[in-house]
Amino acid sequence: MVDQDLVWEVIVSAIGDVNPTLSADAKIEPRSDFVLLGANGSLDSLALVNFILSVENSFSEKTGQTITILDEQHIAGEDSPYSTLHSLAAHIKVLANS
Repeated sequence: MVDQDLVWEVIVSAIGDVNPTLSADAKIEPRSDFVLLGANGSLDSLALVNFILSVENSFSEKTGQTITILDEQHIAGEDSPYSTLHSLAAHIKVLANS
């Protein structure tokens, strides 16, 4: 079973991989309330996809399990799992444990 601590470790690792490629105003801060996507989001669509792919790779490296996080149906909307790091972590945990 994948727990929240492991998911957060995966996310922080992906942040470390992606931040060097982002502009100063788009850097991802490792806070659960950090907004990724939406009106106050710091990532454009390409940066979001790159970050999600990095999370998938980090997850696979740390667990040996492959998951697909990105789903077009969930990108838009208030309840998008890509809105904040908290919602992303919850989404990953559900995917990993299903």
